[in-house]
Amino acid sequence: MQRVDVYLSSTVLNSCVLCTRTVKNREFWVSTAVDFAVSVAVGVAAAAVVAGVVALLAPVAPVALSVAIVATTVVGIGISVGVDATGFPNAAKTWINSLLSQK
Repeated sequence: MQRVDVYLSSTVLNSCVLCTRTVKNREFWVSTAVDFAVSVAVGVAAAAVVAGVVALLAPVAPVALSVAIVATTVVGIGISVGVDATGFPNAAKTWINSLLSQK
């Protein structure tokens, strides 16, 4: 029984350390929010690009759903790499952190 108590107490201690280092860490939450927003924007942009191309090609040649899914994936990866190359995510994180630290 003593080993269980030691394990539980060390687990609780580690959870508290995780809580103070991660959960209360403003930079972590800003980074998570910016990454989430960028990924949603990239997904919507990729879907819009592929939907536009499919709509243009629909009268000429039918496009299979699997081709549209693969095309959306490829376009999404391309947009994501382009956005990362611009440095926008890191600049947004730095800017938001600087705004929050001015309190």
